Amino acid sequence: MTYEPTELRDFNPADGAARAERREASQSLADLLMGRADVLEEHEQALLQAIYGEGKSCAFVARLSNVPVRRIQRRVRDLARRLLSPLATFVLRQRGQWNPTMARVATEVFLRGRSLKGAQGSLRMTYHAVRRQRDAVLAMFNAESARGQRNVAGAARGDR
Repeated sequence: MTYEPTELRDFNPADGAARAERREASQSLADLLMGRADVLEEHEQALLQAIYGEGKSCAFVARLSNVPVRRIQRRVRDLARRLLSPLATFVLRQRGQWNPTMARVATEVFLRGRSLKGAQGSLRMTYHAVRRQRDAVLAMFNAESARGQRNVAGAARGDR
């Protein structure tokens, strides 16, 4: 069986409702990213704003920045992955309840993606102090995750 070019052009595997659902999900994801972007540095905020806020393509941004497209794509993917991670969600939700030092360390390490050494320099703290604060945040996150897993397992068994 052969297809005429017009048949291929008219063929659409996804109906309109499915496309609308994907578009809505994509838009809500973009809105979530833009809402969380305020914790990033200005150049990272500008990148996400161009891609998700203004709808510019990575190729367009790469041409303006005079860098390879793959570098922009990788940067956007890494930023999105970091901001949408369960750990970032935990930090954003809980950091208002922590002492200022822990909140600053968590923001630098888990939201801005700095290494311990980088956070040490920008926060003017010792490496040991940054590591201790980071470890405390990870312990709280792991405890909450474990508690959530127990709750999910208990619900599956019918425990109340």
